[in-house]
Amino acid sequence: MFVFLNGITNEAGLPIHVIVKKADQSLFEDILISNGIQFTADNKIIQDALVPRSEDTESFFGTFNTYKAIEQWVETKLNLKQSNLQKVVIGRTFEGRDIVILKLPTRIPSESTSSVVILGGEEGRDWISHAVILKLLDSILENFKYLESLRNYYNIYFCPLLNPDGYEYSTFSRFWSKNRKTSPSNQSCIGVNVDRNWHLDSSKRSTFRCEGINIGERSLSEKETSSLAAYLNTIAPNLMAFINVRGFRSFITTPAYIKEHENNYPLMNEIMKTASQSFYKKFKKPYKYSASVMYNFTGNCADWVKSQLNIPIVYTIYMTHEDELIPQPDHVFPLAEQLSVYLEESLNFARNIYSPLFNSSFCNNICSKLELLLVILLIKMEKYFFYL
Repeated sequence: MFVFLNGITNEAGLPIHVIVKKADQSLFEDILISNGIQFTADNKIIQDALVPRSEDTESFFGTFNTYKAIEQWVETKLNLKQSNLQKVVIGRTFEGRDIVILKLPTRIPSESTSSVVILGGEEGRDWISHAVILKLLDSILENFKYLESLRNYYNIYFCPLLNPDGYEYSTFSRFWSKNRKTSPSNQSCIGVNVDRNWHLDSSKRSTFRCEGINIGERSLSEKETSSLAAYLNTIAPNLMAFINVRGFRSFITTPAYIKEHENNYPLMNEIMKTASQSFYKKFKKPYKYSASVMYNFTGNCADWVKSQLNIPIVYTIYMTHEDELIPQPDHVFPLAEQLSVYLEESLNFARNIYSPLFNSSFCNNICSKLELLLVILLIKMEKYFFYL
């Protein structure tokens, strides 16, 4: 038995990390050697993964928390005076847990106000992404100046834990990735991989129904994916950016599952380059960025968002602290700070280019319907930019 933590292909030119049962280690190593595949064994990874969870909200960011503790923490923040934080339950999981969006409205509403969605917690075993997102939210609520340039312009939607059932079960099975849905026709096979349930290419559906890579019977078959997709459709007209936060790597990808690059790929490449350079200046840590396919499967949520909603800014950021594969509670603070810098750099850059598309007064003043279509077309062709 083995589990791929961060991909099943090497198209991105990065190491692949695989968890192997102790009883199968020798056989697995023999297979790698016979196929000329270089590897190193690290037994410390498993020990690092054995971190208990807590329900103590007093030391919320000093540990990894249970779903119940996360719920209690959210309710505490909703009751803060002048926080303006809003909770939206977009669906319920197979085991009856709420799938929650936390909306933080802009401080300066205007006709050009646009929105950003920050997603985490698709995989049960990913304990770091939701914690980093909640720490980012906590810093915004506790410090008026924190990310002020984003708060003054964007409505920010946080979906920190898309797969709460899988997250809770990973307490008992640390590297569990799927949700906990049971099929009536085969109750011995539990769970669908939420990350793979977006199905851009249904011809590549897996026949391994019991495996961690099970992508489900059809596109958006799961409560987690269908609820998020439906909610994204309601806010799509004002949605400028969609950012998926994940663990188990230090890398950034833009949608490219469909073999053609997305329509604004040159501009996205420039945004990623500029943000990565600023990030390196502050943290002395490189973040590789690419449109390379990292998984040999049917497309993830970023691919779906770009393909179906055509949002201008879409990327996935994989985060680890100092190249430590398995997250620890003391990684949350530094990773939240790193995420804040990358968000600020990339979204401010994007705002300077795309904000006219979200400003109705601008369009009413200079555009007929035909002229507006021409402006959008030119921007997508990267031949015409607006700078505020």
